[in-house]
Amino acid sequence: MKKRYMALIGFAVLVAIGVAVEPPEKIDDSSVAANIEAADATVNEPEINMTEFTNIQPGMSQTEVLKIIGGAGELISENEIAGIRTSMYQWDGNSFGGNANITFQAGKVVSKAQSGLR
Repeated sequence: MKKRYMALIGFAVLVAIGVAVEPPEKIDDSSVAANIEAADATVNEPEINMTEFTNIQPGMSQTEVLKIIGGAGELISENEIAGIRTSMYQWDGNSFGGNANITFQAGKVVSKAQSGLR
């Protein structure tokens, strides 16, 4: 319970920081959905390894991230404040219990975290 509470606080802080900076341009959600479907059709399995995680940088588009990983992750959190959509996705890792979370704001990477990737 405490971990979940701390994760929610961390997410709220990320959202607050994002709202405090200059609003990024809006993106068309339908184009993101199409890119996710296209990425799912690739040969690479949609699980993430440490090399892929390291290659993902703040400011990258969601499409760029999907091309690196090879598929869409699981949407675990999403909200919209002042017209800016913030979404957090999780990918399973290439090791037992490994995973990565990537947070996008207006379609761009704003934060990432991993546990147990190889």
